[in-house]
Amino acid sequence: MTPDDLLTLPKPQDGKHYELSRGELIVAPHTGARHERIKSEILDLLVAYESRNPIGRVFSESQFTLVDGGARIPDVAFVGNAKLAGLPDADVAIPFAPDLAVEIISGSETAAGAESKIQEYLASGVEEAWQIYPNERRVRVRTRDAIRDYSGNESLETPVLPGFRLRVSDLFNR
Repeated sequence: MTPDDLLTLPKPQDGKHYELSRGELIVAPHTGARHERIKSEILDLLVAYESRNPIGRVFSESQFTLVDGGARIPDVAFVGNAKLAGLPDADVAIPFAPDLAVEIISGSETAAGAESKIQEYLASGVEEAWQIYPNERRVRVRTRDAIRDYSGNESLETPVLPGFRLRVSDLFNR
């Protein structure tokens, strides 16, 4: 299977979606209300940032092509203007990885599955990946060289989005 093949498959039931990991089909689980609320918060923050800083675009639930036949759908993603120039004007798989990938880790996701996805993102050129753990009220920021956890009133800043600042507690207190 290829990333473009995923777009031709019938939608799975119960809000699930398809992804590819090294060419292997994965049916990703559906999400709940808390997951969607946190995703909405991140989208609101990133879209507001994008409108003040036109350095790229925010995507949600969009399929990106990764190395080794992978196709993943981060909850939220950011793509800088340099990569956007290569975005096709057709309904095909996005042929590259985002610069920033955000994953909200649900209770049904295994640690091995979450780690595999992050490793695929980083191997594909994602500069930074955020793993949001609602149960722990924590954000883990992953790069090729570092892992850092943020919680409580700590502020998350990222070189991918110059000037962006997120107080972690704001994701969980609204």
